[in-house]
Amino acid sequence: MKYEKCCFCDKPFVKPDFGCNPYPIMTKGRCCSWCDNVLVTMVRLLPKVGLNEAQSITVRSFIRAMCISHREGEQMNQKWQKEMMRKAESK
Repeated sequence: MKYEKCCFCDKPFVKPDFGCNPYPIMTKGRCCSWCDNVLVTMVRLLPKVGLNEAQSITVRSFIRAMCISHREGEQMNQKWQKEMMRKAESK
């Protein structure tokens, strides 16, 4: 099985899944389902909501912060899993 990383959070996903289309945030790469559902879908809906420019910038900043938070959470989860594996091997 081949893995590809999400273009937003670097979370690996299985290549046969092919990931999701990150447009309009990015034009290259693929993203995981979480980033697609939370980030990309929100950005796609922004023009339909009718926000003014200041509101749109605020929402985009919030979305970017969510992406960073998700990435950090995934990194903490991976560290925890490695630590648990190391403890299990040492027993």
